[in-house]
Amino acid sequence: MQIQEKWRIRHEWAEQNSATLSDKERLALISDGANLLLGPIIYGGGYSVLVFGISLVVSSVIVREITSNKQDSQQGDTSDALKGTDDL
Repeated sequence: MQIQEKWRIRHEWAEQNSATLSDKERLALISDGANLLLGPIIYGGGYSVLVFGISLVVSSVIVREITSNKQDSQQGDTSDALKGTDDL
């Protein structure tokens, strides 16, 4: 919030003194505006990568559990079938 307030004050000052701004000052204001705009996008991208990574790990654990449960149940079915052949 402080960054936005600082940018608002700079913007008001730049509007009032636009005739006296040098090229260097004008470029500094433009870069400040770009930082104000791109900062949340960059941090948001980092957080989205973090969330994607966590969801990938969780989903791989879930898939591993599902496949291991299926393999366990299939092994149990085959052993039950083999037990039935002993009676013959």
